[in-house]
Amino acid sequence: MTPMKAPFWTVLVVVVHSVIGNAQILHYQFNEGVGTTTTNSGSTSDSLTMRGTSGTSTTALWGAPGSGPSTLAGDRALDLTTATGMGSGFSGPTAFLPALSPMSHLNQFTITGWFRPDSTDLDRAKFLLIQNGSNVMSITGLSGGPVGARNRLRLIINDGNSFPEVDAFGDFEAVWSTTDSWAFFAISYAGQGASGTIEFYSGSPAGAASLSTSSTVSSILFPLAGASVCIGANPSNTDPFKGYLDDFRLYGSRLTAAEVEQVRLSALPELRLSIAPVDASSGRITWATNFTDHVLEFATSLPVTGWSAVTNAVTTVGGRHSVTVDTGEAQRVYRLRQP
Repeated sequence: MTPMKAPFWTVLVVVVHSVIGNAQILHYQFNEGVGTTTTNSGSTSDSLTMRGTSGTSTTALWGAPGSGPSTLAGDRALDLTTATGMGSGFSGPTAFLPALSPMSHLNQFTITGWFRPDSTDLDRAKFLLIQNGSNVMSITGLSGGPVGARNRLRLIINDGNSFPEVDAFGDFEAVWSTTDSWAFFAISYAGQGASGTIEFYSGSPAGAASLSTSSTVSSILFPLAGASVCIGANPSNTDPFKGYLDDFRLYGSRLTAAEVEQVRLSALPELRLSIAPVDASSGRITWATNFTDHVLEFATSLPVTGWSAVTNAVTTVGGRHSVTVDTGEAQRVYRLRQP
């Protein structure tokens, strides 16, 4: 009788990122593809209306299927490429809401989003403006600095005085100034004490979110209830962003660095390993190229008592990272881990 060969096991381990416990007030994904409004999947029912350069409602701002950061067919983006230019001196379309639902004032928050500019110069383009009377919060793109890392993001919070209470900048980030490439940002603010702290994070589909700058600023309580929201330009359609915007979120607390990274990952393709046979003694494990900062590891038993790095050469096949492994082992468990 021929001895029975031990079965070869491959467990495809998906890294699951925990749900952020902090309250998500606004979340606009721009995935509808039809109509003139995009819904809010946060804690309120505040939809945005798509408006053309003239300020009237339009159905022309839906990006094509796959235009979002994940490139998946169901992921669309806000298409602002019809703006006459980027920033100062130009006009362009917006996504607009005249008044937010009743909610508490904010003395801490985090704003995150993705952008894909059509030029390397953000030139004071208005990404976001939230206004409640004389109280204004805005995110603006600034240009300057060395070629290849020219742009910064600026957060201003003003309660109507002569000077802004908060006026802070991110550092120069190359991923923020790459034409036609998706970039991630997050801005967190904590102002519960005598002074406030603001942190800027940058990232990309292939690169984890990292701290750009951290600074001490004034404390302020922002009246969010009833405020207007405008994404992509000023409410008057001036100083537009030209390109694509997507996945804008507002949280009612300061997210940690780990939570910011969870937000970035949640907009990208699921972190999944796949395996296919190569021949009788080997197989090919592949995973998305978005996760270049992850390490492929293996264990030889369940329950796992220890992980070891796979040292086989990594290549790129069909747009995915690929490793060929020996399938002659009795049991192998694989996972992707971010160091």
